[in-house]
Amino acid sequence: MSDKLGGKQIGTMVHTIAASNGALILDSVPNQKMNTLGPLFKKSIPDNTAIFTDSGYPWLSVYRNHRMVNHTAHSKDKRHRWARNRWSKDGVHVQYAEGNHRVIKQAFSSYGYIRPEYSQLYLNEFCFYKNLKVFGLDALVAKWREKIGVVEKREEEERPDGLNSRYSSRIQTDVRIVKKKYEQGGSFIPNKLEKWLYAPLSLSDRKLQLSYTNESFIKRNKNLLSKSKFKALKIAITNNDEFWNDPEIKYYKRYSEKKYSHFAKLIWANISDSSFNPISHIINRYRIPHSSAYRIMRIWKRNAIIEYYEGKYRPYIELSKNYMLKRKFTELPNLLYSSHSEQVRSVCNDR
Repeated sequence: MSDKLGGKQIGTMVHTIAASNGALILDSVPNQKMNTLGPLFKKSIPDNTAIFTDSGYPWLSVYRNHRMVNHTAHSKDKRHRWARNRWSKDGVHVQYAEGNHRVIKQAFSSYGYIRPEYSQLYLNEFCFYKNLKVFGLDALVAKWREKIGVVEKREEEERPDGLNSRYSSRIQTDVRIVKKKYEQGGSFIPNKLEKWLYAPLSLSDRKLQLSYTNESFIKRNKNLLSKSKFKALKIAITNNDEFWNDPEIKYYKRYSEKKYSHFAKLIWANISDSSFNPISHIINRYRIPHSSAYRIMRIWKRNAIIEYYEGKYRPYIELSKNYMLKRKFTELPNLLYSSHSEQVRSVCNDR
C-alpha cells in the first residue's frame, strides 16, 4: 500500500516453479527482482535443466537450456493486434505454471483472506499435497524417517514353486524414536513455525532495496567504516551516493552503472569470506565480460573490501591471469565502476 494508506503489505506475491510431471514449488516473494528470484532457481533446479519462462527472466541465461516465450508479441498482420504464437512458440510455453495458478486461486478462495506473514505456510501445505501425488509419501518423508530413527528391514518370501526368490516382499518396520522430547508450555508450535514465516518488507525497506545508495550499508557497518584502513571505501561510498542523488546525471551513465552493478553482485554472490575462490569459474558460468570483471576487481581491491592473489595454474578459459578472491565484508556496498566514475570523483574532490 502507499504511504497515505499506511505502507503495509495486504496481499502476497507468489513465485511458481512447475514441472511437466506435476511437481510444484511455491514461494512467497516481495518482488520480481533478480536478486530475489535467482536464489530460488539455484536452490531447486540443476544447471542443465531445461527451463521455459516468459520474457520477464532475461537474467536467467546462467541456465544454458533456458528459453523464453513473449506474451506481448504483436502480429505481423495488420488486421490482428496480437500474434497467434504469443502463448506457445516452438514448443516453449509456461502453461504448467499457468494451470497451477488457476488451481491455487480456487483453493485459496475458501480462506477468504490470509495474513502475508503466514502465506508461506499455506503454500507449503498446498505444495505438499500436490507433490504427494507425484512422488509418493515415502519419497517425501524419507529424510524425516531417518531423522527420527525409523529402521526398515525387508524380508523376502519365496514363491511356492521355487522359480523366483523375489516373488513378493514384506517390509517389517521397527520404529525407534531418538531424542524425541517436546517442550512444555504453549510455545512449542510457534517456535517450530518461526523459520517458515514470511516477513513482508515495509515501504521504506522496499525503497532502500530498489535504491543504489548506501544508507543501509552505512548503518550496519558504521564501526568498520570508522577505521582508517577503510578511508578510501568511505570516500567511494560518498561519491556513489552523490552520483545517484544528482538529478542532472544523464540516463546512459546511470544505465552503465546499473550494468556494472549487476556484474558485481553476481561475482560477489559466488565468493566467500572464508576461502579464496577463482574468478575464472565465475566469469565462465555467468558469461561476464573479462574487462568488466577485472575493472570490478581492481575497484574492490582499491577500496579494501576483498583480498586476492594470482593463481598458480592457467584457467581453462582464455584468460591471461587467474585471480583468487576472498571478500572482507558480508554485504557488498554500492560503488561506481564505469569510466564516468572518474569524472564524478574529480568533481567531488574539487568540492
